[in-house]
Amino acid sequence: MPHRALSNGDPVEYQNRNHLLNYTKDLKKINFHKVCEYADFHSWNWALCHGDMCCHQLRHVFFILIYKNELTNKLNENPNFIPNIRETSLGKQNISREEALKLQDIILKINLKKFIKEIKFPASLGYLGVAMYVIGEEIENNNKKVTQFLIEEFKKIIASIKNRFVLNIINNDETIKRHMLKLDEIYYNGSALKCWDLGIFESILDILKNHSPKNNLAI
Repeated sequence: MPHRALSNGDPVEYQNRNHLLNYTKDLKKINFHKVCEYADFHSWNWALCHGDMCCHQLRHVFFILIYKNELTNKLNENPNFIPNIRETSLGKQNISREEALKLQDIILKINLKKFIKEIKFPASLGYLGVAMYVIGEEIENNNKKVTQFLIEEFKKIIASIKNRFVLNIINNDETIKRHMLKLDEIYYNGSALKCWDLGIFESILDILKNHSPKNNLAI
């Protein structure tokens, strides 16, 4: 991967931007799921209305996830170290191929069922969408790693549902059947998911949520 500088940043700017290291410097426990818990609690932006430009905290945590070992070493040397945000933010415009592939691999380690149940909906899909946007369509079209992972794991989740009422909805709701067919078409035609295609998962989960007891996803 390319060399990324780890020079000292402005602590006031860092704190005002609501970034991760304000709340934890124990990076051993940090993974994609965990940073999304922080994103939920602190209401980090995940809307791609201006590309990833408004997703300041997420672009920074992508850097932290990829360079966790280097940052851990830096914090061991200086527990008060504050990163320079301009040097430690990864978006679509500046992520390298090696970093994008690493971010894909980080996503593949998610327990998707646990992630969907524990991270607020639909923000959970929003965080994934920002990561997919940053990785870029060219890389995903080439290896389809995230596409295969998400579709395979999502279909396992649907197949594991035991609630008879929810199963009846899955088997009879025309919107769900149409969206599941769309996922099959993407998967078996060797196509790739785009970040916007996560709306397919959102639509299915939204229907299930609205028909589940107390609006909790019965998965």
